[in-house]
Amino acid sequence: MLLFTAAAWAGVCGEEPVADLERAMLSVFEAWEHVDEAEFDRATLRLDAALACLDEPPAPSTLARIHQAQALVSFVSGRTRATRRSLAAARLVDPAWRLDEDLFPVGHPYRNLWSEATNPGPVQEIGRIPGHEWIVDGYAREEAPTERAFLLQVRERGGGITWTGYLWTYDEIPDRGQNVHIDPRVTPRRLSVSILAVGGALFARQHADVAVGWSEHRAAHPTAGLAARVRYTPSSTLGAEIGAVATTPDNALSGQGTSPELQAAVVLGSAFSLGKQQLHAGARLGGGTDTIRGWPDGPDGPVHVAWSVVGPSLGVEAGVRTKKAELLVASDLLLALGTRAGEGDAVTQPYQLRSRAEVARRILRDLAVQGGVALQHAGMPYVDGDAARIGRRVDVDLRITAGIAVWR
Repeated sequence: MLLFTAAAWAGVCGEEPVADLERAMLSVFEAWEHVDEAEFDRATLRLDAALACLDEPPAPSTLARIHQAQALVSFVSGRTRATRRSLAAARLVDPAWRLDEDLFPVGHPYRNLWSEATNPGPVQEIGRIPGHEWIVDGYAREEAPTERAFLLQVRERGGGITWTGYLWTYDEIPDRGQNVHIDPRVTPRRLSVSILAVGGALFARQHADVAVGWSEHRAAHPTAGLAARVRYTPSSTLGAEIGAVATTPDNALSGQGTSPELQAAVVLGSAFSLGKQQLHAGARLGGGTDTIRGWPDGPDGPVHVAWSVVGPSLGVEAGVRTKKAELLVASDLLLALGTRAGEGDAVTQPYQLRSRAEVARRILRDLAVQGGVALQHAGMPYVDGDAARIGRRVDVDLRITAGIAVWR
């Protein structure tokens, strides 16, 4: 294959590479049908040369015949494993393809291999190459099969095909820089969707500065819930994140209540590469919602009052990511614009600092396991109608998260 690739670069390719390829494949099929061993060998050489000259992604029908022809070539050369891999690819591309019963009667070894080649197997990420993109079986992809053959091409971004090769194994993929470093301008993945279980503890404390209407309270309670987060990073300089968490209880004193919290943020930052690792950092600008509870005194004890907190957020994040793993640390400060619990209650200005550290590791094609720890510190001053401080409330919410993420 290297010989014919060199010949292609030397300018010996014809003016109609696709037509040359079709003629080469036809000669392979005809040589097999006529049992012409010498012609089959010559046709195989023409097929290799035509593939090396292919300068565009093939149509599905052409791709199917490529796999069919290569299956015959590997079968004649006695490479059973390669034959099975090409047959699996051919049957995947063209599920309606059937063998000629006259050429391959029942019991023929080739027909037996065809019957067994029904599982195309999984795929594995290749890795991005600076300034170029992979074309796998005619489509731009960043992953290649690991259990079947495939046609691999390299296309210059905004340009044409610069290399074409037919590979029977994933390990044959040439090194075009994907194994050296991560492009600092391109994230290893664009989309991450996480579903996490949450467990932890909520610690709450209320301090009273006045003797009437408010009392000192301290409470702690274990919590459990679910969290979901979607993170989209089309480049290393721009991203967006939206998340939701619901835990119960949200009232440490009564051990009751469930109030979901939301947060969305735009991430602006930069990144640089250290080989296969990409370090990144950025500023976060967004907003969030939550509920903070206060406990004014009632005739029969504390009265549970909930304040809905909605406001903007400012934060920072940093981390390191590779094709298979990721570490992220993020912190956001939410400031309420002002909220009331009800008519006649004092205006408050609560705040909340949300910090988290997460690690994730790819285990399958698009699936990763993810876990981390989060700490939220919330506070809210109590003031009377004259804006005089009468007390304050502080919450500390410790959370441990574990779950799965889908990476694309």
